[in-house]
Amino acid sequence: MAFWLRHKRDHLIQLAGGTTFKELKELPKSTLKKVRIPLPSLHEQRRVVTILNRVAKIEQLRQRAAERLRELESAFFVRTFGTAKQIAGKFPCRPLREVTEIASGATKGRKIAPEERIEMPYLRVANVQDGFLDLAEMKTIAIRRYEKAKYALAIGDLVMTEGGDIDKPGRAAIWRGELDHCALQNHVYRVRPNRDLVLTDYLRDLAGSEYGKAYFLSVAKRTTGIASMNKTQLGGLPVPLPPLDLQTRYACLANRVRSTVSRSEVARVRATTLASSLMTALLAPPQNFAQGVE
Repeated sequence: MAFWLRHKRDHLIQLAGGTTFKELKELPKSTLKKVRIPLPSLHEQRRVVTILNRVAKIEQLRQRAAERLRELESAFFVRTFGTAKQIAGKFPCRPLREVTEIASGATKGRKIAPEERIEMPYLRVANVQDGFLDLAEMKTIAIRRYEKAKYALAIGDLVMTEGGDIDKPGRAAIWRGELDHCALQNHVYRVRPNRDLVLTDYLRDLAGSEYGKAYFLSVAKRTTGIASMNKTQLGGLPVPLPPLDLQTRYACLANRVRSTVSRSEVARVRATTLASSLMTALLAPPQNFAQGVE
């Protein structure tokens, strides 16, 4: 019954007349009591539960493995450069604005003459996760033709978020040319490192480290549940500058770790997809569930 109810969660939300978990709590008992649940033999129920429990266990193990590998990434940075308290004292520091070129993205909703207007895919805050890009849903933004180069991303650029939830200011990921042409919104900064001083991989992990996050939270403007920072505050991040050869060695090894993390994440997604597919196959809906009630 537990597996079946979880599998039919969306249908139950529809019966409650809502689309959120808050509204799901308002599902009347009288309606719930009328929901028809398929009842195969107890032997068949036990077979289904055994299979789904095994898949759930695999999914859980994959999730734990992915979490441990992400922890390994942070530990590797600390082992190489030191803790948040140590790193600034070990290496000379310069403000981010002095070792990179920082630019803002395009503003949505501008009035642009039709003959000047072009549409481009763009990165928004939701696309920039902590250390990686999520490009599953890309939207387009209108810019002027001559602004294409101004807002364009180049391979190796770091993209960093202005803010949002408390954990979002300074969230960073590397653009590796995933799309031929891509711009960014004004809530995302393009940070182009001077590679004679600092490497993108090191800078990304510095921003995502305890050191970087502590700085961003200290300068961000906060309201209820929201934090944001401006370009000046971002540019003020003190960047410890280890020797370039140390940054290079770190980047090579860190990318190997990230490759392992990526493979683990793929395995986790496959386990989740397998669980969903098996639930669909094993928990076939009854013919009269379309109405949801008797």
